[in-house]
Amino acid sequence: MNKLTIAAGFAAALALSACQSPEAENVEDAYDNQAEVIDEMADDTANDVAEEGLEDQADMMEEAGDNAAEAVDDGGMMDEGNAM
Repeated sequence: MNKLTIAAGFAAALALSACQSPEAENVEDAYDNQAEVIDEMADDTANDVAEEGLEDQADMMEEAGDNAAEAVDDGGMMDEGNAM
C-alpha cells in the first residue's frame, strides 16, 4: 500500500472519528485492529496472489468496521453482516 493511500485513509478516519460516539469508535477500532493483523499477514507472505487476497480481506474488514460503527451511532443493533 503506498504512503499516500495510507495518509488519505488516516485523514478520512480522523475526520470521521470526530463525529462518532465512543462506543462506535471502539467498534471501529476493533475491526481496524483485525484488519491490521491481516495486512501484516499479507506483508509476510511471499505469494503475490495470497498477498492480494489478504489485502482484499483487510479492506473488507475495515469496511465492515465502518458499517458496524455507523450502526452503533444510528442506535441500531449490529446484524450478522456487521458482526466480526
